[in-house]
Amino acid sequence: MGCCTTICKNLFLGFVGLCKVGLSIAIIIIVAIHLQDYKFSGSGTNTTLTGSCLLSKDFTNQDYCNYAYAVCGISMCVSLAASLFLCITCNACGCGSWVEFILYLCQCAWWVIAACVFSRAAADANDVVGLNGQGLPQENWRTSVPVISWVISVLAFLAAIISLADAIKCCRDCCCSGDDSDKGKKEKKDKKAKTPPQPAYEPPKGQDPAVRANAV
Repeated sequence: MGCCTTICKNLFLGFVGLCKVGLSIAIIIIVAIHLQDYKFSGSGTNTTLTGSCLLSKDFTNQDYCNYAYAVCGISMCVSLAASLFLCITCNACGCGSWVEFILYLCQCAWWVIAACVFSRAAADANDVVGLNGQGLPQENWRTSVPVISWVISVLAFLAAIISLADAIKCCRDCCCSGDDSDKGKKEKKDKKAKTPPQPAYEPPKGQDPAVRANAV
């Protein structure tokens, strides 16, 4: 792989990693500030309600908020651990592209599952209608969580495709270079076999044996 291609690949994967971390932190902030322990009042009443977690229609259940924290935290910890592993093992002894491919593929599946869970929960919560025709508040913030999750899934999928292409190219280069090396050795051996033996030293013509002996 060319130097420019390698640099572009590393820059893109670094950019994807930063985006995933930033978006994961954004989900944590949205849930902590706008969706958890949120106080609101019923329509036409002075009653103040506290929503433990507004990610789902059951705003007294904090399971979805805890799940959001777990998804983001585990994803960032795994990415950090993989980066340290590749650094300590010198790019996994040349197999770093395959490690990155497996990591990004698992992260893609991880975030697709989370996005499906958040999408279903947000849709159910947005359809809730109270006695006074009032729905659950913070609909926009609630909808942003599954949207961000889908974006992270797409980024992880793109990174997995690039890592797979890099890994396949590395394997192809290794196989081709090995074949070329064997071919070169074989050609060199055949050339050596075809080289005629060098004739022994003979004195110039016209000299008698005695002169030849003295010459020798």
